Amino acid sequence: MPLALLGACALMWVAGYRLDNLSLIALIISVGFVVDDAIVMLENITRYIEEGEEPFAAALRGSREIAFTIVSISVSLIAVLIPLLLMGGIIGRLFREFAVTLTMTIAVSATMTRVRLVAWTRARPNLARRSISRIPTPRTSISPTT
Repeated sequence: MPLALLGACALMWVAGYRLDNLSLIALIISVGFVVDDAIVMLENITRYIEEGEEPFAAALRGSREIAFTIVSISVSLIAVLIPLLLMGGIIGRLFREFAVTLTMTIAVSATMTRVRLVAWTRARPNLARRSISRIPTPRTSISPTT
């Protein structure tokens, strides 16, 4: 999440935008999108790790499966912001920075989610052993004696 926000702030700086109320609101809204993408990706990768796959292989396999979903969600969110970009007048100029900031953050998040999680699993090679050790062992039921 911090990388997506830092990337959006860097792109805002390149575009010449300031941190005003609307761009801060766009960054706050984008935090929800960024966290949602990361949670979806992480759950899919964790599922493969708990099945016994190596963390790096699980990250590649899990991110390959879910990448289209995250990209399609990101594209649909950006498509929703297109009318704000095309608005005219004072209101259009007011919301243009909001829409561009939100679009930049979503685009950076969509590209960085897979890279971050592959790096996260590569940095934790013993993750598979810890995940499997968390699985509770089945308890034997005590049958009543007669």
